[in-house]
Amino acid sequence: MRRHLLFTGLLVFCLTVMAALPAAGQEARGTILGRVTDQQGAVVPGASVVITNVETNSIHRLTTNETGYYEVPLLDGGKYTIAAELSGFKKTVRGPVDLLVGSRLEINLELQVGNLTETVSVTTEAPLLETTTASGGRVIDTRQMIELPYSDMNPFALTGLAAGMQWTGQPEYRRPFDNGGTSAFNTAGGIGQNEYGIDGATVVGTGRRVGYVPPSDAIAEFKMETANFDASVGHTSGATVNVSTKAGTNDYHGSLYDQHWQQRWNATQHFTRLAWENQVASGKISKDTPKQAPGRSNQFGGTLGGPVRIPKLYNGRDKLFFFFSYNGIYQKKAETTDSINRRFRRWPGGRATSPTCWPSPMGRNTRFTIRAPRGSTVPTT
Repeated sequence: MRRHLLFTGLLVFCLTVMAALPAAGQEARGTILGRVTDQQGAVVPGASVVITNVETNSIHRLTTNETGYYEVPLLDGGKYTIAAELSGFKKTVRGPVDLLVGSRLEINLELQVGNLTETVSVTTEAPLLETTTASGGRVIDTRQMIELPYSDMNPFALTGLAAGMQWTGQPEYRRPFDNGGTSAFNTAGGIGQNEYGIDGATVVGTGRRVGYVPPSDAIAEFKMETANFDASVGHTSGATVNVSTKAGTNDYHGSLYDQHWQQRWNATQHFTRLAWENQVASGKISKDTPKQAPGRSNQFGGTLGGPVRIPKLYNGRDKLFFFFSYNGIYQKKAETTDSINRRFRRWPGGRATSPTCWPSPMGRNTRFTIRAPRGSTVPTT
């Protein structure tokens, strides 16, 4: 009985400690902040500030403090309007402005003396330079993901657009299920590994590779930070990639896509071409033989989002939304000539220990050597 009580108490203690620890993730939501002043630049305390999400009609209300300052954290990315009003001043409305993933957007409002029933609308864009943080990087939005060419519908392929990022992977291993090639980005000379997050949740797999790659049509935007991280993303010495997925709004929206690829559209690799020329010269193959293995693939899918509606029962406008995404891949591709021929002879005595291979750069049609763990050498063809 005493042992049972001790175990129960220890379990409760561990669960309490785990619940009290902060989640080691990246915050994908943003913050809108600023000051409210009058025409002479004096701060206006007690002004009512209303921040509205244009797409979902979500409203946040607050009042400026004694220094005229306001701040609304934990806002989903999207378009917002910011309105300020106070008795004796005209109402000022600014927007819509875009709040990017994980950003801190400073919007200062100026109130003009006048009747409260009058409204001053400001339609200028949000500041291009984020002055409230010292981190360096880049944000890739929906428009860039649509217009920029990249392979395999893999949004992480655009990570190389950030200053200081170098990609060291292989192009054929950058499909959505290839986390090795997808994660082959280095920054600051390759010191440390990168950290990946989706909607604030860390998705780092084994070897600090990305654990999940969402289809590009399901992503609203993502942010890459390469230097001067704050404490919320201080879990690695490499870069951080923070992804924000799309969500439902008051308007139904969706997409259909299909990306088709043919191996024959790609230029033949140098060593593959040399191997083909050598075989033609030796009479092993004819000139009509293709220089590279054939292959093709289709990556297709669709998205749909909007308010939840059940006819005559429920209308989720301004309250409840959904977003659905589907992605499929069909690929028919022969093994490329620069792949390793994995067939090898069994070691003496029937040992099945995997050897270490050093393939020739000329491809699988040339000889190479498989070395056993104990140093014995087995020649193969």
